[in-house]
Amino acid sequence: MPPSADVRKFSVSIAFSSLYIVLSLIPIGSFLIGGRGSFSLSLILPPVAGFFLGPVYGSLSMFIGALAWLFLSPGSFFGPLTPLVPMAGALASGFSRKKFA
Repeated sequence: MPPSADVRKFSVSIAFSSLYIVLSLIPIGSFLIGGRGSFSLSLILPPVAGFFLGPVYGSLSMFIGALAWLFLSPGSFFGPLTPLVPMAGALASGFSRKKFA
């Protein structure tokens, strides 16, 4: 019996969560843009996850990935609100793809 679509979406969302953690380790911007500071490569992932997984599974995967990253790197800019930022990006991207009517 093949797995249902929900199981597939959940497994892909867990893969996106782990990819978010891995891409958060890669800083970019300090050598591309002048000035101090950098940002991580994981900024591109929430819109992609929201587009491919939809608003529910995309935002869930980004919330799980950002929550795990918060535990690995507690000194983030937004503090305990860190998981909400990529979750909102995936949610907005998922809703922009979804057709209502």
